[in-house]
Amino acid sequence: MTGAERVAELLATFEIGRVFAFPGGTISPLLDAIAKQDIEVVVARNEAGAGHMAQAAYRISGKPQMVIVTSGPGVTNALTPLADAYFDGDAVVYLFGQVATTSMRLDRPVRQRGFQEVDSIALAHPISVAQFAPRTPEDLVQNVEAALNICTQGRPGPAVVDCP
Repeated sequence: MTGAERVAELLATFEIGRVFAFPGGTISPLLDAIAKQDIEVVVARNEAGAGHMAQAAYRISGKPQMVIVTSGPGVTNALTPLADAYFDGDAVVYLFGQVATTSMRLDRPVRQRGFQEVDSIALAHPISVAQFAPRTPEDLVQNVEAALNICTQGRPGPAVVDCP
């Protein structure tokens, strides 16, 4: 079973019935796995729209919501609603697509190694309650579960999982 399939099963366990997304290559396997779990995928016209829709759904339902966007510009375009969710206290989990672990620059002295690689953890740090950068399928599932739990503790707010 792939990491994407395991995350989709986890979302079903948490009774996440809908995710808000703007699809792209790095996140497509996860969206495919989610659709197989009969979780509705609401495709926004842009990443910011997906984030703001998730905020509205949280405010209506009181339940954590999920935003899924692809790497690179997908991540940077989602920063505005991420910041808004942080300041407004909205429990939204952002799953950011990321390049393959084999393509990450890690501590190499280059700006980026993989196509559309963005340091989403550094960007999200000041405007989210938690950030996770899993590198294995096991870590990915544990981190998504932790994000879903953390975003509702204390003062609610968004959590970020960088998904290679």
